Parts: sequence; structure tokens; C-alpha cells
Amino acid sequence: LAKKAIKKDKKDGISYFYLGCLYGSRSIFHAQRRKWLPALRDGSKVLNNFNRALLYNPDFYDSYYGIGLYKYWFGAKMKKLRFLSFGKDERFEGLEKMKIAMEKGHLLNVNARHALSTAYFNEGDFEQAKKYNDPLYLTYPTNPTVLYRRGRIYQEMEDWGNAVLAFQELMHLLRGTEYKSVSYQVECLLRQAE
Repeated sequence: LAKKAIKKDKKDGISYFYLGCLYGSRSIFHAQRRKWLPALRDGSKVLNNFNRALLYNPDFYDSYYGIGLYKYWFGAKMKKLRFLSFGKDERFEGLEKMKIAMEKGHLLNVNARHALSTAYFNEGDFEQAKKYNDPLYLTYPTNPTVLYRRGRIYQEMEDWGNAVLAFQELMHLLRGTEYKSVSYQVECLLRQAE
């Protein structure tokens, strides 16, 4: 639908935004399956579409989320392949773009906050990761992803009491759901034992 809308109106920033979201989701899907070439191909389309969305709708700040995610995670993954020259490391620019989406976006501001918590965790900056996770926990205390990230942050900060509490909350939540995630439960028990 977005492609059809763009054929009718080449300056339809919202449709470029939706295409960016599509390619971003597909890029993540490929990356999770270690299909790096399709992930990179779709990833390059992410950046192009979100940049076009901003070109035609400069106040549509949610587009910064996609740009930020791309710049951060591309840089984080390519950091491991320094011997290959894929361009400059734009991880920290990506973090700044996600902050813009969190502060000014309307659709993806919560996603941007979660992404910032995850990215700072990935960077080993657990205080910053907690700073972004705390408001999520206050607003979504039964969200399994928020609870898991919270437990991992406390674990890395060596705040064992709060880590165990977070994983216990998550275990209680998981055991009470209709769709049991046994692997998630096993990981919670492992994390509590560590």
C-alpha cells in the first residue's frame, strides 16, 4: 500500500515512514536468522525511507527512531568486523536520533525508550540503561521484556537483590499466562542462580 501511495504522490512522507518500518522489521527478521546480506540490503532501505519521510515531513519525529536504530545497531554489529571497512561508526549519533524520537515522537516514543535502554545495556552503560528502563517499568510493570531487561540491568550492576526480585516478578508473570514460555522461565531461573 505504501508503494502504491508513493507512486501517486512522490512526496508522501508518511508512506516512506511505513516503508521504513517494513524494511526495518524485515531486516531484524533476517538478522535474527543470521542472514546478513538480506539484513544489510533491507537495512539500507530503512535509512533511505526514513530520511525521505523526514525530507517531506520534517516534524514527523518518529522517523528518527528508525534512523537511530539503524545507525546504532549497524555500528554495534560492524564494530566486531573492524577489519572490513563499512564506513564510520555512528552508534552514538544513532542514540541521539532515538532520543529525539523518544522526546518528540507520537507513535514510537515508547519503543525508542526501550531501544535506548537496550542499546545502553549493549554498550555496558548500565546506569543509562536503568535510566531508560525505570519509566518503562513504572508504566508497564507487567511487560515481560521490560522486566527481563530490568533484571539483566540489575544483574550487571551486581545489585543481586533487585535482580532476583525482577526475575521473580517475571517468573510469576510467565507462569500465570496462557502461553507458557518454558525457555524464558528456564533463563529466569538461570539468571537468579548466577
